[in-house]
Formats: sequence, C-alpha cells, structure tokens
Amino acid sequence: MVRVIRWGAALCLVLTLAHCSDPAKDPASTAARGPILRVDRSPYGFDETVERIVPAATAAGWKVPITHDLQASLRSAGYGIRQTAVIELCKPEVSYRILRSDSLRHLSALMPCRVAVFEREGGSVLISRMDPDAFEGAFAGEAGEVLREASDGIESMLAGMLQATPPPKEHP
Repeated sequence: MVRVIRWGAALCLVLTLAHCSDPAKDPASTAARGPILRVDRSPYGFDETVERIVPAATAAGWKVPITHDLQASLRSAGYGIRQTAVIELCKPEVSYRILRSDSLRHLSALMPCRVAVFEREGGSVLISRMDPDAFEGAFAGEAGEVLREASDGIESMLAGMLQATPPPKEHP
C-alpha cells in the first residue's frame, strides 16, 4: 500500500510539473504560475529548504504527517531522479471544516495540502504548491473559503523563507 501511495505521489508530481510554467528557464525569474501551481525558487539548497519548511509549518500551526522522499522511492525501484520531496501539511481546524460536512467532504481528495521541493539541473531548488487563484470560481461558498484559507496559510508560512537571503557560504 505504501509503495502505491509513493508511486501515485511521484506520478502526480511528474504530471503536474510537466504542465507547469518553468521559472528555471528565465534566470531573472523567482516565481511562476502554471495552470494550477505556484512555483518559486528557494534561496537555499534542497536539504535546507526542506529543513526550513517543516519547522515553519509547525510554528504556523500545521501538522506535518509525512515528508515523501521521491528520489529514494524511485531509486529503490531502479530509477534515478534529482532530489524531490513532497511535504504533506494538515491544519486540523481547516481539515475539520471540510470533513465534518457531507457537502464538503468531496474536497478530501485535495487533502492533505502538499508542498513540493525539487532540484533542477544546475542545482536550483524550486518550491511548488497549489495556486488558489486557479480554483477561483470553481468552488463557491464555504468550499472556496476553506481552500483559500489553507492556501493563504501556506503562502504566509513560505513568504518569510522565500524572501530571506541565505547567509554567505564560507570559503576556507
């Protein structure tokens, strides 16, 4: 079962990224929007980006049930890819608003929220996540409010990290 989930997550990530605008193609770009995703360049390396997101999410009231290491999952199946992680995020009070209501429970297909961190050729590190503007008008009433609240929370949590200037690397 776990292997199926990992493969499913890997496939979803690959298909989504294939349809997403690519900020790595424009060296001056730090952000892009694809059809359903926001993508930003991280000022940090891969490991540090992942290590910064998890405590930032926890400090903002998010639970981090799991971080999927897609590189390791695919390596164990004989495939090599660049570093890629998917961090699952859950904010219990937001989840409750969806799961308590039969009329909103179909949105559980979008749960938990996910933030992907991945490395591109050349070493740039990007962060992608759902773009709530892509769903504007698709979900009315409380459904739209809940999705916007979750996305705004993630954007707020990432904002400080994305605007930060990493410390200079020490040269021996």
